[in-house]
Parts: sequence; structure tokens; C-alpha cells
Amino acid sequence: MRQNPSLADGANPVVMTRPPRLALSKMAGWVTLVGWVACLTPVAQATTVPSPELRPWATQGTVGASASSPWIAQTSNLSSAQQDRLDELLRQGQARVNAKDYGAAIAIYQQAAQIDPQQPRLFSGLAYLYLQQEKYPEAIAAYRQALALDPNNLTFRYGLAQSFYGNGEEGEAMAVYQDILSRHPREVNAYLGMANLQIKAGDDSGATATYERLLQVAPGNAQAYEALANLSSQQEDYQQALTYLNQGLQVNPKQDRLYLRAASLQLLLNNPIAAEENLRRVLALDPDHAEANYQMGYLLYQANDREAALTHLLKAVQSNPDLV
Repeated sequence: MRQNPSLADGANPVVMTRPPRLALSKMAGWVTLVGWVACLTPVAQATTVPSPELRPWATQGTVGASASSPWIAQTSNLSSAQQDRLDELLRQGQARVNAKDYGAAIAIYQQAAQIDPQQPRLFSGLAYLYLQQEKYPEAIAAYRQALALDPNNLTFRYGLAQSFYGNGEEGEAMAVYQDILSRHPREVNAYLGMANLQIKAGDDSGATATYERLLQVAPGNAQAYEALANLSSQQEDYQQALTYLNQGLQVNPKQDRLYLRAASLQLLLNNPIAAEENLRRVLALDPDHAEANYQMGYLLYQANDREAALTHLLKAVQSNPDLV
């Protein structure tokens, strides 16, 4: 991911003198704290594709139609003996999953799928387990089987996109997100997944357009505003980045992350008074916020209010000892 050179080289446009000894070990990291452009959020970083939590039997809630089969609904065309065997396999498989013995769990669930080949959750469960082992081609095949049996299941489609992404098939992952949006045009995670892939491909303009489309269907999505601000900051358009953050705060007045990012941008624009105002808003929402207290301490130190600075720096270290 590209970095703004002015942030990567350690320069600081505001702070010129050292803070108290308490914070000396973080002197070199100050720009990393205030210069958030170099520390992209998960939305913009595209290290993983957003998807709902994937569990072996995750579809849309708890699965289970009877006390004897708590993992999966019974299938009417199974004999009593088959159902009993299926129940036992599912118990054994769940025990192996709990023990993180995914290889053994896969073998057990494959046996279960042979007994009930019309149950999509068995195949989605197998796909989940393949993902845990980073066996992406197998996960793709299993999710496709699950979708053939239950084509309207969103969780399966997100899992398929994640599997394609893990397998390096980003074009296929993008196609899955586009398919999701054609069916569910207000599905936020699909927009986020598309934008992540576009950023990874270097298509910042495409990602910007995707985030703006997301805001049309979900105007209060703070992640989109933060990501748009991040993209503008990478282009050194800090005023536009600040505009996006302020727009986000208008609809998300309690989003401390947006205030913190706005404070960072105000420092880049050499406006420490506005930065301090935003930091105070973060601290009004969360008085123990480590990063906000640290930055506030630094600003107050620069303003020669050493006693107040030390109070904030101590609070920051109490909340996050790694700051020392």
C-alpha cells in the first residue's frame, strides 16, 4: 500500500520539541500516531475481504430442529438409522472442530455429506473447515455445492468470495460481490469487499466510486467516510479528506475514530487548535482513550502546559502500557 512520503520519512509539521521523558520512547512513532495515512484501516487495507463470521453451520442463525440433532435440521427422506448415524457424525465432527483438529473434522463431515447429500449446510461447513486450512480450491468447490442447493444464502456467497480471494482469484471474488449486489443492492459488506479489491488492484478511483455508492444506500456508514478520507490523504488532498471526515461526523457524531482521524489531519494542516478540539471530543466519548490522551498530552506539551500534558500522557500509558 502506498504511503505519503512526508509521513513515512518521520517528518512532523507541528511538533518541534521533545515531550517529557515518559513519552521519549515514542518520539519516533509520533508521526505514526498522528499521521494516520500511513496506518490504513482494515476497510482500506484489503488484507482480508469483509464477510460475516463463518462457522461450520453458519447460515442465518442457530441450526437445529430437534434435541437429538442440535447441529442441523433433520431431513425427512432419511431413515431413522441414517438420522441417528448423521447425528453421531455431527457430534464427533463438532468435537474435532472444538479441538481445532480440522483434518479429522473434514473426514467426518464428508461421511455426513454422503448420508445427506441434499443438505447445503454440510457443504458450507466443509468449506469453512477448508478455509481454516487455507485449502482454497477445496473451499471454492464446497461453497459451490452449498450454493447449488441453497442459491439464496448470502453467507455462502460471502464465503465463496473469501475463498476466491484467498486463492488469488480476485476477479472471481469481485464477480461474486457484484452478483450479491445485483440481488441485494443494499448489502454493505459487498460494497466494502469490492472497494478492498479495487484498492488492492491500485484502482483508487474505482474504490472511491464504490464507497460513494455505498454512502448512497447507507449514508451513516462510518467506514466508508474514513476510507474515502484515507484515499484522499494518499493523494495528499488533505482538505478533501477532512471534508469526508466532517461529513461522516455529521451522521456519526459519536464515532471517536473519525474525530481522531480529523485531529491527525488538522495536525498535518498545521492547525493544532482544531486538532485539540477534535481530541477533546474523543475524550468526551471515551476519557481513557489511549491514543487520544497521548496526542492530547503531546499538544499540551507543545503549548507549555506541562502539568496537564503529563496528566494525559500518564492516562495514555495506564490505558496502553505499550506507549512507553
